[in-house]
Amino acid sequence: MTKFRGFVFFIVACSVLLPVIFTACNEPASPSTTANSTPLTANALFDRGLYLMAANEFEDAIPVFEQSLALNADNSEAWDSKGYCLYELGRYEESLQSIDKALQVEPDSAVFLNNKGHTLFALNRYNEALKSYEAAIAVYPSYREAMYGKCQCLEKLGRTSEAQACNQALADLSEFKNLEKPLMEK
Repeated sequence: MTKFRGFVFFIVACSVLLPVIFTACNEPASPSTTANSTPLTANALFDRGLYLMAANEFEDAIPVFEQSLALNADNSEAWDSKGYCLYELGRYEESLQSIDKALQVEPDSAVFLNNKGHTLFALNRYNEALKSYEAAIAVYPSYREAMYGKCQCLEKLGRTSEAQACNQALADLSEFKNLEKPLMEK
């Protein structure tokens, strides 16, 4: 019975709080202020942009990320998130510019290098995409998504034997490969 009450409380809390949160995040106030005109911090704006991005509101998220970046231009994740939104809207050149800014701040980010590879691939710039995927793999050797992108580039470039070897290496990757034995086997 206690579990049921806890579940009922959770449902009631969600039904009350979610509309409040949703309304607060979608209020008509400018992206840089709250409803009572209190300026938001760069982090609060970034969080709002992430919320909009998660809701697939890419067009609305972009100016919020821009507001955040106006307050903190060194937020590499905001640059990358803005780039993701632009990518999802098919604005690949702008996406590439934003991801490049993220890489200026954090040049060894495997995620940003991978995202750059995706954007270059969408622009049919396969040689450049391949280099970006390889750079991501150099940072994080078992990065399956970057390895997959590399394989796709090799196929597009007509480098069939390399693409086959890449696909085999991808198949051989296991996300559990480097883990120690489970505790129950020790």
